[in-house]
Formats: sequence, C-alpha cells, structure tokens
Amino acid sequence: FYGLNMAVIFFFVLLLIPIFRRLRAIYGIFTLVFVVMPLTVGETNSIARFYLGVFPAFMFLGWWSSQGNQEQREYRHNIIVTPFAILLSLAMAMFTLGIYSMS
Repeated sequence: FYGLNMAVIFFFVLLLIPIFRRLRAIYGIFTLVFVVMPLTVGETNSIARFYLGVFPAFMFLGWWSSQGNQEQREYRHNIIVTPFAILLSLAMAMFTLGIYSMS
C-alpha cells in the first residue's frame, strides 16, 4: 500500500495549486489543512481514506471535467473515472478476499 499512499499524497499536493487558483481561498486553506494534517503524524497508512473528505479536490475535478468542448469533456471525464473505477474494483476484491484484515 506504500506506493498507492505516496501516489495519493503526491496527487493531492499537486491539486493544491489549481484549487488555490480556481476556487475560493477558503477552499484552498481547507484543502491545505486537511492534506497536511495527516502527514504531521508521520504515518502514511490509509492516507487515501483521510483524503476522501477533502471535498474541494473533487469540486475542482468536477469543474475541470466540465470545461471545453464535448470531446474534451468526454476525454477528461474518462481520465477521472477510469482510475477511480480501477481502484474501486481493486479495493473491493481485496476487501472480499480479506486482505485488508491481514495488513
């Protein structure tokens, strides 16, 4: 899970830049606090679970996927939905096989 957790941290830290540019400042501050707060503990286990509550990141993804012409919107939608669907399938299979309870 270490690689997945590092990828999630990297993704959310990168999302801070466009969130501060496109959304209101309070959303950027909220995102910054909720991205940095779990990192101050020093544990990166299940960090993706903590980041699910950072709603401005998902607001930005929704805004970004609705920009441009129809072809661009469909492409951006697929860029967002495909990794989430793959991760959901993987997590569901791991949960069903009891892998989470062993780690």
